[in-house]
Amino acid sequence: MQDFKIQRPDPDGRAKPQSKPQSQPQQPDSTDHTAYYKPRHRQAQQNQSNYTRSSDNGPMLVYVLYLISLLVVVTAPAGLVYAYQSRAGANDLDRSHYTFQIRMFWIGLLLLGVGVIGIPFVFGWFVLVGWAVWLLYAITTGMRRWRKGQPAS
Repeated sequence: MQDFKIQRPDPDGRAKPQSKPQSQPQQPDSTDHTAYYKPRHRQAQQNQSNYTRSSDNGPMLVYVLYLISLLVVVTAPAGLVYAYQSRAGANDLDRSHYTFQIRMFWIGLLLLGVGVIGIPFVFGWFVLVGWAVWLLYAITTGMRRWRKGQPAS
């Protein structure tokens, strides 16, 4: 049973409680404008709560290998092999990143091939620059989303 402190009656003769029961949430002060503010990124994180990041840093390792591959080409295939091997036993979050990384490798390889073939025709240089910008964007976006616990796409 909840206890209410009785104040003086209203003009129509009924007694009203002084405070609300503890089970009901307190209403925010009318001057507190941040009480109803909820950032969008927090709503997105709450909607994707079934994604949990494991203690394994495999997706981050593959992103770093892809980043290094801009200077040392051998690391990209090593990252691809690691992503293929790790994808089967990974949780949903890591699996989405491994799939994204595998797809990123094959699309990047296709763009790289088109760029190299097109170098004699001048448009190849534009394709190669676009490939490098796209690769940097995809890697940094993937890293950021994995660190936040969000799926790759």
